[in-house]
Amino acid sequence: MSKKLNILSILFVTLFVSSSLVVSVGIMSVPQSALSLEDQGSATAGYPATDLDNRNSPVSILVYTEFADTTTAAPYNEFRNTMDSIKATYGEQFRYDNLTSYSELTTSLPEYDILLLPEQETLNEENLTSIASDWTGPLASFVSNGGIVVALDAYGGAMSVPTIQILNETGLMSVYDPVYGAGWVNYRVNSSDALARGIEGSWPAPEGSVHFDTTDATIVVDDGTHAVVTHKIIGAGHVILLGFDLYERESNSDILLANAIRLHRHVVFDDSHSSGWTIQGNFAPLAQYFAVNGFAVSSMGDFSEDYLAACDILVLALCYVPYNAGDIAIIDNFVENGGGLFVCSDWGSWGSETDDLIQHFGYVRYDPGMALNDTDDAILPFYLPYDGENIHNHSITVRVNRVEIWAGSGFHQIPDDANVLIKTDGDGTADVDNLPIAIASTHGDGRIVVFGDSNALTDHDSDSDGTDNWEDSDNAEFFLNTIRWLSAAGIEEKTVLFDASHGYNFFVTASYWGFANLLTENGYTVFWMSTFYQALVEECDVFVVEDGSIEYNVTEIDFIENYVVDGGKLFLIGGRDIYGNETDPIGNRFGLDLNNTGYLIDTDDNITLDYYIVYESSNFGTHPIMQGITRFEAHFGTAFESIGTATALVTTDNDDTCQWAAGGLANALPMMVAKEHNKGRVVYSADYWFPRYNQDGDADGTSNLYDADNPLLLLNIFHWLVEDRAPTVEVIFPNGGEVLNGTETVTWDASDWDDDTMTYDVYFSDTSGSSWFVLEMGLTVMEYELNTSLYGDTSTNMVRIVVHANELSSEDQSDNPFEIDNLPDITYPPPDDLTVLVLIIAGVVVVIIIVIIMKKKK
Repeated sequence: MSKKLNILSILFVTLFVSSSLVVSVGIMSVPQSALSLEDQGSATAGYPATDLDNRNSPVSILVYTEFADTTTAAPYNEFRNTMDSIKATYGEQFRYDNLTSYSELTTSLPEYDILLLPEQETLNEENLTSIASDWTGPLASFVSNGGIVVALDAYGGAMSVPTIQILNETGLMSVYDPVYGAGWVNYRVNSSDALARGIEGSWPAPEGSVHFDTTDATIVVDDGTHAVVTHKIIGAGHVILLGFDLYERESNSDILLANAIRLHRHVVFDDSHSSGWTIQGNFAPLAQYFAVNGFAVSSMGDFSEDYLAACDILVLALCYVPYNAGDIAIIDNFVENGGGLFVCSDWGSWGSETDDLIQHFGYVRYDPGMALNDTDDAILPFYLPYDGENIHNHSITVRVNRVEIWAGSGFHQIPDDANVLIKTDGDGTADVDNLPIAIASTHGDGRIVVFGDSNALTDHDSDSDGTDNWEDSDNAEFFLNTIRWLSAAGIEEKTVLFDASHGYNFFVTASYWGFANLLTENGYTVFWMSTFYQALVEECDVFVVEDGSIEYNVTEIDFIENYVVDGGKLFLIGGRDIYGNETDPIGNRFGLDLNNTGYLIDTDDNITLDYYIVYESSNFGTHPIMQGITRFEAHFGTAFESIGTATALVTTDNDDTCQWAAGGLANALPMMVAKEHNKGRVVYSADYWFPRYNQDGDADGTSNLYDADNPLLLLNIFHWLVEDRAPTVEVIFPNGGEVLNGTETVTWDASDWDDDTMTYDVYFSDTSGSSWFVLEMGLTVMEYELNTSLYGDTSTNMVRIVVHANELSSEDQSDNPFEIDNLPDITYPPPDDLTVLVLIIAGVVVVIIIVIIMKKKK
């Protein structure tokens, strides 16, 4: 009997446990991954006016003036002399702000390329201690990451050479035994350093000079015994000490200061592999030409990875020692991480030493054992001009109509993404038809230009025409444009197409040449077309239409509208009177109607002329394009009659001072607008004079293009047009309130403005969104099969989708929780169900029998 009781007990326990397990499966949560990730948010790119990663030119300078001489009368005001010196010798392509309190440096400095320290002649020991405490760490980081510190000093007052002491106390440069004075002879002692470019071999030290000793910097100028000008590289940056205060302007001092500013774009010629020519010799005139046009130029005597860290463009020309595998790896790393490389090869053995290097980047030199020739175009045997159809459209060939090479070569293999700049004839007269001899390409974050001749860069006169090779035809322009394009390495390349097919008032080869250069130096490769080709428009990132003299037909306007609808970016530039007739019908398609019957004047906010108008913050709309812009100067502008849903970027005054030249008020009228149109973007300017580089409308010594914040506004416009926008995503199912069971398909909808490839991460929460678990990452389809039986029957469930496109991301989650219910509902049979009644009776009988057995046992 005991055995029977045990069996029955086991039976009841088994039935009980089994039923418990069935129920518990429905409520037990078993996530597929226990990994909890931080939420993924979307990111947006910065703007050139405030984000130096997206701007290379104009150079930005923070000038520390707290203890500088800013009040002395002309011509001895050291601060004013310093800024005038930069403008006169470096040029107009800079912007500066004054730092008037040392305590604000840490927050201000990251927005600038250069920290300029004019002589701080009223600085005392207490100030110095505070500055050293605040500045030491930030300055070390700033310089090592590519910043430039330029200090001027020659003070012999109560605190000897106070600016030099800032360098000492912050650890930027070790300087001792300074001696204030004037009249000794300064000597240039290091002609390979970038600071030495263009200065004389010797000159008398001007009033307000100092000589000193140093243990850790390169001496560029001395007095025969002691240093006067020094240069130190720290990481990717530079520290320069100029032993003068510009109390008096002097030409060599001006050049030294300009060269220090030019280190922002540092070109290095490699002399470490037994170069045939150097910047001290046959390349000297070209190196000086680069310097005058805004680039610091030095040479590298020993191949040094550390020196390359502070280099922006590396130039390799004729040499007699090949680049080995280690050298090539260093150069590859330099280019991969945002450096520019210019390789000038040659024919036969003269180009063989760089063959392994260029092959590493996908170039194979054509080497038949002799230089290239052409039977009908040669000036002399092997001295060849290239023009017309030989020269292709590119930033590097802006204003380049003819290039001459001497005993050069070409390349019969080039990278797939390369742009051919110059090629041989295709008429059967060249050694090889259509052989590329100048090519541009990208590699990683960097850029490369390969050219088939080294002689063309030298001061030789190979064709005996009385002009040096580098100056023949448009050689100088070609090489300078090459350096300009390479200087933008490290910035993502975007393409800009200017339309010249309908006539033009200003263009990239004339009045907009400086505009094209500004774009090139900031990452944009400029192309243009003289015939309207739809295929070229479709390939560009920004299409620029400037008003011309030939109307666009309906088919062309339809195409432009569809181009924008599909994600194209359009910059329209119209003007006053008839100079808006060609762009206006295009603008009309986007709800923008230009007044092209007159121009604006302003009675109180003008400069020199009433139609040269100043617009300031109160005139600016709220839009990303206007970030960092404080002043815009327009010339002969007009305004819009209506702008639909567009945003006004710049608006005329609303105080009755702005009028139409022909009469009538022009209060609060938009004169520059921006609009998102379907997937595309449009900016329309009613002033087409302000991008001109060859006009100084207000006679202030600065071109329209670089007046006020005009160049920054242009860069902001183009940055907004091409910026990568975050993708969008929306959860479709389950979005809240649903009841799920079994395997259900989670779905969502996503799109990307820029048509980038998208991937998706799926997250799950059973706590109404207070915590999340990863279900799947990197999906390429917009659905996921969710096995709800792995999760408890609760009503606190949600899903989240994170979409990634390029480097940006966005997310969406269920609007409200949804329910999971996998337990079957229990239903009771109706009273007349005989089967259920029989089972109940049988159950009762079993219970009675058990009770009787237990009683008998007792």
